[in-house]
Amino acid sequence: MTRSLILILFACGALLAPAAALQAAPAGDLRIHAIFSGGRSTGLAVGEPLAISYAQGKARAKRICWTPAPIEAPTCAAPSHYRAPSRTGTQRLTITLSDGKIIKRTFSVRPAATKLPGFSGAPAMPMRVSCPTRFFLNVRKDGKLLDQHGSLEQDTHVAAYYRVRGHSRIVQVWSYPSRQAGFVYGACLKPTTSRTSVG
Repeated sequence: MTRSLILILFACGALLAPAAALQAAPAGDLRIHAIFSGGRSTGLAVGEPLAISYAQGKARAKRICWTPAPIEAPTCAAPSHYRAPSRTGTQRLTITLSDGKIIKRTFSVRPAATKLPGFSGAPAMPMRVSCPTRFFLNVRKDGKLLDQHGSLEQDTHVAAYYRVRGHSRIVQVWSYPSRQAGFVYGACLKPTTSRTSVG
């Protein structure tokens, strides 16, 4: 091998080394799944509460900001706060890590579900509260609601999951304002007027 060829190969290796190092650097791990869905991470829809986490090496997400803003929740909050997309299209996330870095990521959001998913793991259905209704944390097998946790005010929204078996007037919901699951009598739950936006 001639000396000139060795010098050319060395120079090429030097040029390629930064690119290889860049590819080897941790790209970060964004994880998104719909709660109460068995870990489903695809087909994410308007109105369904999501769990989001992000890690890059040893750094973890400290705060996540949403654009557009989530339904009846702060634009920015800790990743432990489940939140729900309010619009179809591209959801943009600005993620502040524990080491101070800021990362931006996106994911796609499809139109809201048009019926309660039951126990299938399909997207929760966003619904509007049409009249003040009591909110309970538990339901007995005989259909008696227990542990009242305040009330849901008129014109707030909830994510509805299923009607309780044997007690169809009772619906299991996620309250966007309180970020808590519970049960309500379904008489005051109405479909939202749009599948593409809520709020």
